[in-house]
Amino acid sequence: PGEQRIHPGADDNASGVAGVLEAARYIKDSDLKNHNYLFIAFGAEEKGLLGSRYFTTSGDYEMARINYMFNLDMIGRLEQNRLSLIGTGSSPSWDGLIERLAPSHLDIRKSPGGLGGSDHASFYMQNIPVLFFFTGTHHDYHMPGDTPDKINFDGLYDVYSLMMSMVRELDKAPRLVYSMAPVAETRRRSDAPSLGLMPDHAFEGDGLRIQAVIENRPAHRAG
Repeated sequence: PGEQRIHPGADDNASGVAGVLEAARYIKDSDLKNHNYLFIAFGAEEKGLLGSRYFTTSGDYEMARINYMFNLDMIGRLEQNRLSLIGTGSSPSWDGLIERLAPSHLDIRKSPGGLGGSDHASFYMQNIPVLFFFTGTHHDYHMPGDTPDKINFDGLYDVYSLMMSMVRELDKAPRLVYSMAPVAETRRRSDAPSLGLMPDHAFEGDGLRIQAVIENRPAHRAG
């Protein structure tokens, strides 16, 4: 506040973009040929998931063709091997796949809800199974201190490797079944007071359009 400084964004979200680019390179040269794969870096997530919401609602791509969506958003600060996997309730297949493929040294923290403030939510709202890979917030979140020297590169590779192991399994598996998970909070951007609403920031009409209400928060309790 009060200053103009460069925000390098090494974790948020150069770490995720690096994972997307490496996945694209690997899959292009691999034997994974049973499906098409889309690699997308969405813009304007912070303004209300504008890029991913446009992609999923514009009709430019047929959503019924999409089997699942993996979201790599902030995967560069793995601490004490704790990895959050958000959206595990969006398909009954996720829990078993995670149990089989996650290396024993990773402390996997599963959250069933498919919403939250990142781009997987746009796909979940189209009845598509999602999984959000996330190593957690930190004191450099949205600050000039989010620099490359603080990235845990070994941890980033662990997260990427788990994702690719899952991609390999899913390449030869039947189409995933979608399930609606309990609406629960997945990521808070700050400790400030919150109603527990997911607003539609792109809505230009009168009033406030609500996309989702988080359970057991003030808005939900108020009806």
